[in-house]
Parts: sequence; structure tokens; C-alpha cells
Amino acid sequence: MYGIINSIHTRSSIEDILQDTVLILPTGYQYPEITRAKIVYNNREFKTLPFKETAWKQVCPLITQGEENGLVEVYYLKKQPEIDEGPFQKEERSLLNNITQAISAAVDKRLMEKNVHKLASLPEHNPNPVIETSLDGNITYANPSACQQFPQFTEQGMKHPILKDFKWIIEQFAQNPDQVITREIACNAKVYEQKISFLVEHSLTRIFIHEITAQKKREKQLHDLSMLDSLTGLYNRRGFLILVKQQLELADRSKKGFYLLFADLDRMKWINDTLGHHEGDLSLKTIALICRKTFRKSDIIARIGGDEFAICAVEARKDSIEQLMQRLRNNLSAYNKSHKTDINLSLSIGATYYDPKFPDTMDDLLKKADDLMYKQKNEIHSHQRIDLRTPIPDFSVTDIRDHLSTSSIIVLIISSDLPASKRIEALIKHEQNSDFRVHLARSLDEGYKQINTGDIDVVLLDLTQSENREISIIQNINAIAPNIPVIALATNDDLAVRTIRDGAQDCIIKDHVTDSMIIRSIKYAIERKYVEIELKNSFNKFLYVFEETINTLASIVEMRDPYSAGHQKRVSSLATSIAEKMGLSAEQQKAIKLAALIHDIGKTGVPEDILNKQQRLTDDEKKIIETHPEAGYEILKTIKFPWLITQIVHQHHERIDGTGYPNGLRNKDILVESKVLAVADVVEAMLSDRPYRPAPGLEKALEEIRNNKDTLYDAQVVQACLELFAKENFTFTS
Repeated sequence: MYGIINSIHTRSSIEDILQDTVLILPTGYQYPEITRAKIVYNNREFKTLPFKETAWKQVCPLITQGEENGLVEVYYLKKQPEIDEGPFQKEERSLLNNITQAISAAVDKRLMEKNVHKLASLPEHNPNPVIETSLDGNITYANPSACQQFPQFTEQGMKHPILKDFKWIIEQFAQNPDQVITREIACNAKVYEQKISFLVEHSLTRIFIHEITAQKKREKQLHDLSMLDSLTGLYNRRGFLILVKQQLELADRSKKGFYLLFADLDRMKWINDTLGHHEGDLSLKTIALICRKTFRKSDIIARIGGDEFAICAVEARKDSIEQLMQRLRNNLSAYNKSHKTDINLSLSIGATYYDPKFPDTMDDLLKKADDLMYKQKNEIHSHQRIDLRTPIPDFSVTDIRDHLSTSSIIVLIISSDLPASKRIEALIKHEQNSDFRVHLARSLDEGYKQINTGDIDVVLLDLTQSENREISIIQNINAIAPNIPVIALATNDDLAVRTIRDGAQDCIIKDHVTDSMIIRSIKYAIERKYVEIELKNSFNKFLYVFEETINTLASIVEMRDPYSAGHQKRVSSLATSIAEKMGLSAEQQKAIKLAALIHDIGKTGVPEDILNKQQRLTDDEKKIIETHPEAGYEILKTIKFPWLITQIVHQHHERIDGTGYPNGLRNKDILVESKVLAVADVVEAMLSDRPYRPAPGLEKALEEIRNNKDTLYDAQVVQACLELFAKENFTFTS
């Protein structure tokens, strides 16, 4: 609706504004080719041609000078599918209201301008402020309205905000005394328009002042409608393209590049078709919130299509993409784990870097990001799609039996569709030289009872039955019997993909089952589950050795700094509890726990006489102490940790406002894990004695983080820490 705003600003006559509006208005609707507009004002009609009135219409009254003096009407020439309460979207109804209000304000403004000319010779009777000044910058007259609206005007004179930069105005009249200068100025939280003319015969300037706060607010609403996505509040496609074009020009001048990311919400069609458009809208809003949390306020974030998002990471370093992607993945994972719903949100992402040294056109840049995003989407789907034509590796029953405690494979079919269950049972028993036994359960409760006996080797779960359609059933079975593989029977590929994501070992389209297919699937599922268990066992052994190594490193630090003995373990205890309170993922909690245990590993490079000094440290000694995060990073960087432990240790003395060390990082450039560790480190340190001072105590420690919330420490981390002590009586454990 930018064209209407432009017309309001540039057209001088009311008739021209109204005619422009009926021509532009249909382009803002979802079906512009069948949309027509009509405005009735003072018994005159302005129409989109060819025009036709129909039963499908919107109407808004046109209020001018406090009275209804016309109508703004929008028609569809034919009926369209109903959305919300009618054929017009709720955004379109809001659009018409805002446009009508903007037109009303424009008409009032034009009428006021006519009245101003009439009242020019009688400023004392003008209801709007009128001020006159001499060319030497003195006020010679102010009408009663000016004195009433600006009560400090007589005291402040030319220094009053309403006359800001007026010296420049006088200079303009010295160059051209015949001009009329129009400007907008803010004063006392309101916006005013000033029309300033030069009275040659009196050598005075005359200023007519009119408040336009409401008009500017409506113009901003119209601007937002043209630039913002109404569902998510992010920029829309138009707004994004305008701002990215500006960023391209800025990058070429400043020689600082940026990243362009395209992200597509996976399975959007399935969410809309299966769970309804309401859930689809909630998913889009959630992705918008996650993007806002991930990226900086200076970055440009947009929803550019139905399920497509775009981000311009302004002045991002070329080597920062991994950190950006990791932050986005962490935030998405944290949301999925903290919101136990049927929807596990995921994104396919493509990212490309704009390098001013090797510039691309805007179209080429957008195409690169789009192509990379769809490439990733196709790769993900190729791994997750259930293709019944792909042969499943064939394992012999004897090989599988080596991994099982029983002499035969017991298959439990959970389905209320008895004929289908019997058909699948017959297919399984039809396999020659097989050693399978089949149990049937016609309800979930009956199925759970048989699973709890411990005799079942594999479950076939029929998701086509109404009582079994909740995907969480697979998760429940995995929780009850983690060693039993589940094979889902589904109706379509979308549901099949979802079952695999939610823990099924395999999925088969129910109506396409054959005897060879079902046997191969059972063997494959059992073998895969066995391998999964072995991997878990191996990983748990690795974790045990790994944690023992971490504890050894922690002990080395404490041996050199006896005053901080136990400090790292206590910090680890508090930091882990804060992370859990914040709802961070299990992986993030594990990373925080282990990083905290060795966060001071860099102090092994600090001389012992400084670590154990009885007096306060000098500035030079403090600088040496402040090298320990960098030293820790150098010690740990060659170790291939399964978490971001090295980075967490490196950043644990960074602060939100950029005053931390070693790199002066700010807010979103700091890992959330490091923010948690920073708060836990400060609190624990103030609870412990040091060679040069006694412990300040818990109250002082909590006061420190409370007073510096959002300045030094992350607000969410601080709140979680305060609640741990205030509401949950947190105590340290070693």
C-alpha cells in the first residue's frame, strides 16, 4: 500500500487522492484480478473500472471533520473460498480499516489547509498555533492557541523545541523569499506539521502549526502492512528485498560482507493437512520467535513465503556461519525438548556469503541461498523417505537369534483391525524356514500388558486405527521397553517419515505389505535395535572414561590453587541446575556440567605466587589472571569433544555488554552455555574465601547478578539462578 501513502503525500487535491486509492487498493488483496473498489465522498463516486457491485463486499465509513461523509467499498466479482469469517482475510479487513483512516486524515488535512489560507489574515482566531518571527530570530507574535498548546513557549522563546533549527529556515528564505517551507517536527511526544511562509512586506516569517500525530501513526500502520508479515511480525518478502538491496549497497561501500540464509519449515503441508491450519500458524510463529532469539536485532529476518524464512546476518564474519547455524540448531532443539507436542519442528537451511570483493547481483545471491536450501531439503528427505522399492538388508534368522535370549522371534501385532492382523500373521508364517511366533493385541492396553511380560521381540503398531494415531504411542513403547524395536504400519509417506523421527525402527505402508517385505523389515528392525543398544553401551563407556579425564584435569587446577579447591565442582553443580531450570536440552546440560569442571584449566599457566597471593592483585597481575580463558582454549582446542566445551571455557568471562574478556564479545555472540557458566562462576566465587578477602556471602552474590542483569549477565540465566535459591533452596553438591 506504499502507493496510497505516496499519493497522500504528493497529491494536492482530495479528488486525486481518492481516484488513486480506488486504482491501487485492489492490488493489496489476495485476488487482485477480481477485486474492485469504490469510494463515495460528498455525493461523488470514484471507481475501479470496469466496476460491478456484488454480494461479496467490505464497507468502511469515511469519517471527515468528525462526521460520516462517505464510504470506502471493496468487492469480489465472484465468490472465493471462505477464510476466517468470510471471503476476505482478516489481514485484508484490517488493511481496509487502516487505509480508510489514512484517507480520512488526508481529507481533513486538505480541508484544514484551505481553512488556514482563510484564517491567515486573522491568526488570533485560528484554532491551530500560529507564530511569527523576525529575520533576526526574535518572536514577534504568537496566537492564543500557540500559547495554550505550548505553555513554556513564552519563557523559552526561540529555544522551544517547536522552533528547533529555525535559524536554517530563515537562511532558506534569504535565498528564496517566495517559497513555502513544509516540515515535520516532534515535540512533547507529538508530531506537528509546520507550513512556513515569508511575509515580504513585514520582513516576518509566519508559521502555521498542525498536529499530525494520529496521521503519522496511521501512515506507520500502512507502512507496516506493506513491509511486515501480519502473522509473525517479521518483514514480508517486499520488506526483505528492499532492506537487502540497501544492505548490498552498504556492503559495497563499507567492504563488509554478510550472510544470507534461506530456511524452509519442513513438513508444513503435513502439519496443515493433518493437524489443521491453526497448528500451522503456531508453528510459523514459533520459528519466527526462534529466529528472533537466534539472530541480532540489527539482522534482517523475514517470512518471504508460506513456509519460507530468510535472514540477512548483517556484517557477519565469513567464518561465523558454523556458530550461527549451531545457535539456531540449539534453540530449535531446546524448543522441541521443552514443548512435548506431536510436532517436532525442523528447518532446511541454505546459506551463502556476500563478499564485496567478488560481488553478486541481488538475484544471483537470492538464487544461491534458495538453491542451497532446497539441496539440503532434498538430502534430508532422501534419508528419511520410506521407499518400499529399496531392498532392506537381508539378515538370516540364525544371525539375529545370536543376539536374542529366546529360541524364536515373537512378533506382537497391535491393531483393532482383526482381518488385517490375520493377513499379516499369515504373511509372516508363510516365510519358509522361519522361526516366528505371532501374538495379537486388539487394543493398546492389551498390547502394553504383553510388552510388559518381557517376552516380545518386536512390535508391529497399526497407526491407521483411530486409537493408535497418536505418534507419542511409539515414544511410550520405547520408554516402557527400550530394547524392543517398533515397526509402524502407516497410510502414507508423510506419516511414515514422522514415525521414523519419533522412534520407530521402520515403517511400512499397510496396504502394500508382502510376505518378503514384512520378514525383511522385522529382521532389519531387530538388527538395527541391537546395533543401537551396542552403540549406546559403547558411548556410555566412552562417557565414563571421558568424565574421569575431565575430573583429573580439574584436580590439576585445584592442586596449584588450593584456595579454590572444589570451586569448579561447585560451579558445575550450580550451572547444571541453572541449565535444567531454564529448560536447556540434555546435551547442553551435559556440556555445561563438563565445561564447568575444567573452566579454570587455563590457570595452570598462571604463576603460583599470583594464584596464592595474600594481598590484592596489581593491575599487571590481574592482566595475567585474565589470560586464563585464552590459555584454557589453547589447551583444549586439539581435543575433539562431542560438545562445545572448548568454546564454553573460552567465553566464560565474556559479558553481555562487551566489557568481558578475552574477546569483548556481546550478548548474541556469546554461547548460552557460557552465559550460564558465567553466572554460576560469579555466585560461587563470592561464597568462598580468597587469600585477599573473606567470602562476601550469598546475599551479596545474588545482589551482584541481580543489579547487573542485562548488563553483565543474561537476564534469563540470572532469573533462573535467583529462583533456584529463593524457591528451591539450592545447595551445592560436590
